[in-house]
Amino acid sequence: MALRHPPIDSDAFLTYLRSRIKGQDPILKDLAISLQALESAQRPSRPMASFLFVGPHAVGKSELAKAVADFLFEGRLSYFHCAELNEPWSKARLIGAPVDYIGSEKGGALTRPVLENPRRLFCMEEIQRADPVILDLFGRLLAEGQLTELGSDKIVDFSQCILIFTSGSNAVEVGRIQQEMTDYDEIVKAVEKQSAQSEFFRPLFEGGIDRVFPFRELDAKALAEIALLKFSKMAEKDFGMTVEFISQQLILDLLVSKYQVTTLSVYGFEKFFYDLFADDLITAKENGARGVKLRVGTDGELSVLG
Repeated sequence: MALRHPPIDSDAFLTYLRSRIKGQDPILKDLAISLQALESAQRPSRPMASFLFVGPHAVGKSELAKAVADFLFEGRLSYFHCAELNEPWSKARLIGAPVDYIGSEKGGALTRPVLENPRRLFCMEEIQRADPVILDLFGRLLAEGQLTELGSDKIVDFSQCILIFTSGSNAVEVGRIQQEMTDYDEIVKAVEKQSAQSEFFRPLFEGGIDRVFPFRELDAKALAEIALLKFSKMAEKDFGMTVEFISQQLILDLLVSKYQVTTLSVYGFEKFFYDLFADDLITAKENGARGVKLRVGTDGELSVLG
């Protein structure tokens, strides 16, 4: 069977993921290899790939899903937070309402995007919060690779889609396994076994989830690297500037020792840098600068050079 799209270059894919995600390198390697193999298999009656991301909150699960979508699908990504799918009738939101019901012509939020473009990533966050009816729907999708959209009665093919489910519900158990074991493959097997015994995840395993990825707590170095990524994105988005880091290791060390970024959540880094450097960036922009440099001064302080 001919490929319907260029095969995944796992080396280029891994390099890109490493530029976006910090502190989870074993997972990035595993995912790049797994996706290349699953895509090449071209299973017509299954999604291209289905993954379960487990572990603590704010360690990169959702960001990794976004990075995969950006690299493979030009950013075509649909998020569902399963706290909003916690009632049986939430099913209509996903696959559409029956004919003659209000809004039936709009289709479902899960099915209609695939009819418009068959290559897309779906990320279901905190899957354990979904109603059992929704969990069973996802289990059937994993097993059969298709759903029927109510209203239009169209059969929707998910064989070129990636489905990612995330959960922090078993983070304590995952952390315990990671403390007791050092070999990554053994950790994955143990976490898969533990997850498969959970009632929350049962439909996913019965449907044939392809792989479980156990995320770790982020260490200080990873948090500092994420802080720099956030600063770069903030400078580009809000001020239209590129950022060069002078003596990056010194900056990382200073972020940990002096600015204590390890006490921040991942989501707090952008505000941290905005408060610290917004005035400097505004001045640099007013002076016509298109880029700035972040450095550690002789006084041991971070400073921006326009």
